[in-house]
Amino acid sequence: MVNKKPTPTDPNHNITIHTPAHNLTKWTNKMASPHHLISTTPTSEIGNYQETDLRHRLEDTFTSIGPGGMLELLENEKILYQASPQSILPLDQPATTTTATSQHQPYQPNLSHSMISSSELSNQTDTHSQLINSSQPSADQPELFENLSVDHHPPPQVQRKLTTIENTHENQQIPNQKRPIDDVYNPQPRKASVPKNTRAKKPKQNPKNISLISSTGQSTGKACKSTAQEELQTFEELCDLDGNLQSDYVLELQTRKCTTLPAHLRHYRCSPCVGKQTGIICSFMLIRQWIWTRGSQKKIVGGPTFPPSTTQPSQLSYQAPKFPTEFNRLPTSQDLVELRRSLATILLPAVENELAWLEDPQVKFIGRRIDLVTKCDYCSATLFGAAWLCSQCGAEACTRCFELMAEQIQIGQEVTKDLPQKNIHIHWLQRLTSCTQKVTHGPSTHVKISHITDRELDTLRGQMLTLTSVESNHTLPPSTSPLEDPVPYSVPADLERFLYQPEGDHSESYIKIDVNDLEADPSIFDRLWSAGLMILVTGMSHRLRKDWTPGYFMKEYPDAECQMIESNNAQDSCPTTVKEFFDKFTKESSDDQSVWKLRDWPPEADFQSQFPDLFHDFEQALPIPDITTRFGIRNVAGHFPTNANVPDLGPKMYIAMKNSDQAGSYGSTVLHMDVADAVNIQTYAKLGDSEGCALWHLYHAKDSQALREFLYQHQADLYKTPVEEVKRRLDDPIHTTRIYINAEMRKTLREKYGVKGWEVKQKPGEAVFIPAYTAHQVCNLANCIKVAADFVSPHSIERCIKLTEEYRVQNHERRKPWREDLLQINQMLLYAFMSSGRELEEFKVKNLNQH
Repeated sequence: MVNKKPTPTDPNHNITIHTPAHNLTKWTNKMASPHHLISTTPTSEIGNYQETDLRHRLEDTFTSIGPGGMLELLENEKILYQASPQSILPLDQPATTTTATSQHQPYQPNLSHSMISSSELSNQTDTHSQLINSSQPSADQPELFENLSVDHHPPPQVQRKLTTIENTHENQQIPNQKRPIDDVYNPQPRKASVPKNTRAKKPKQNPKNISLISSTGQSTGKACKSTAQEELQTFEELCDLDGNLQSDYVLELQTRKCTTLPAHLRHYRCSPCVGKQTGIICSFMLIRQWIWTRGSQKKIVGGPTFPPSTTQPSQLSYQAPKFPTEFNRLPTSQDLVELRRSLATILLPAVENELAWLEDPQVKFIGRRIDLVTKCDYCSATLFGAAWLCSQCGAEACTRCFELMAEQIQIGQEVTKDLPQKNIHIHWLQRLTSCTQKVTHGPSTHVKISHITDRELDTLRGQMLTLTSVESNHTLPPSTSPLEDPVPYSVPADLERFLYQPEGDHSESYIKIDVNDLEADPSIFDRLWSAGLMILVTGMSHRLRKDWTPGYFMKEYPDAECQMIESNNAQDSCPTTVKEFFDKFTKESSDDQSVWKLRDWPPEADFQSQFPDLFHDFEQALPIPDITTRFGIRNVAGHFPTNANVPDLGPKMYIAMKNSDQAGSYGSTVLHMDVADAVNIQTYAKLGDSEGCALWHLYHAKDSQALREFLYQHQADLYKTPVEEVKRRLDDPIHTTRIYINAEMRKTLREKYGVKGWEVKQKPGEAVFIPAYTAHQVCNLANCIKVAADFVSPHSIERCIKLTEEYRVQNHERRKPWREDLLQINQMLLYAFMSSGRELEEFKVKNLNQH
């Protein structure tokens, strides 16, 4: 599937139907994909779209968009809806529930309003619908725990064994598989009510007659019944004895979206066209063929079919990437060759696999739109080129998910019940085989496709072989070559003068270096970074030209809207303004004061466009700009095409009040790993009138497995459950980002597992550099303001790939993907290789002082 960032809604689409936000098992069980915004194709592209299609589209869409989604209506659909809203409900539209305080009211359409919520829509039941209160949950509706708490400090009354939740229908798992962490405990301490099914199931009603409405909005007085679905004849059935298509028929390529198909062929629509999610394109346009009758009264009588092979871009306009031209400095030939060589070493095996894939003449080439993200519909991994396309619903599966489907799915039967070696959620497997129209698909319904041409791959392979061949592949320079299996936390002897040892024995020593010393010899950074060692850089205050204090933000952005959340309870959030938040932020703290924070501010806007002055101030202050800045010539992410869907790597601000690192606290940022390298500068820390600090705990990549073992054992002790059972039923304790390792837990980690990690007290004017795949957490010991950004160094590429793969595996353990491949690492590496192969004359210097 390909998608892009949501675009502004067409002004003509001024009616939106919202799906109910409450828990409706019938909807969630049928949800085919995590759609949140359903938009329609402009009427100009619909062609023969009929009013009767609205009922069919609602029937299809209501089973896929899920709670909280939206459906925007076309112009002709709006006319129909406004005239007779009750008559267009989907056949299996779920009924609503009634309570003592909320009585069911029939919906009266208001033509002056443009927004129609699905709670209103779902109240428009026909005269045969009944609302029945029930005191017991139905078989479809799982009974969940009440008063659930977080994973490592729940109240005593909920410290129960994991096995007590095995029998809930919604949480049914394949034997010997991991349990989603959401099914065991909530992310933050809160009370969870048990949703009750207060209605009885009603049988499906036959569709009502739908009055046809003219373009003027007047009823025609006619009625049309639901059109029956038609199964078309196959290509073979319409061929003559020689296997050629009969002369009365002609094969034509589908040049428009599936939404243009008549109502009786709606079951041939692809999933994107059924759902109409913003940013999703038709899966079959310019790919699939139909058999039409010849003559003036043309109609579709057969198909669909796919051409035996395609070698030219077919589905999408194959856009050339527009690589950035402005960087922090002009590169040398050696700069570009070193970067390309490090990339070629990693990319070459993937390119050769893609070429082997294209040796099959049945592979169909689908061009790639540069502004869309092409990813697997099942694990959300970004696709390099090779994929499998379902010929029925248009879903794309990466080669590994397809192999899993072939291994685990018995065609014509349900998913296998026993997966002793697979940590796979049963709902994920069911989604893997879910097709449109409530049918399943298997390997036989998929066709091989590729998003990259063999000509491109041949060119890339030749360039990579030249760079990595024996003749030209001399020893990598110190700037990119990793140390030979270094001992974690060990520092080269000549750099020990920069070592800092915190008081006590609770922390490993770490590099603490002044920014001027670091920039005087950039190889220091390269050597430390190759070994995966964090760095604390001092002396950053004088490099920042802006104030970066509460007073500055209250003065410059007083009325800017923001959302503050409670650090120890993410369920508590509050809309506010910058001035209101910093009024709280600067007041003297008290023991009973909530610990509020603004995280990732601004949350939905590019920092550069929202705060251009602050962005340029941050960029020009960073040391080692070749790698750490957005425009760094050696920053792999800095070569991403400007016309592509560029990953958001920051900067972002982290603003939070003082917290505690003792039992019961969640710190300011829980334990996690970043998808890339990161730099975090502290600009402000106050504890009353005194200067404060932020307490960091970071763990070397080579300690990650021991750290996981400790966290699994901690949860096993907490739930009084064998550790193997916990490993089998819970997600990765680092990647779930729900645990803060408090002081008591850190003591156990040191004494029983021998893992100290780095404990850093970051003060204003200090920057913490965190290598990719370094688990870390933060607890502000004062009210703090920090600004951070991600980057991708040549040293950390393999660590980034490893983390992305772990996220992908985690998606198999969930009913739907919960970790997107935001870094787009495969595409990023390919783009950087192509960008660094340009002529030197194409590069310019970026002026960071223009603001």
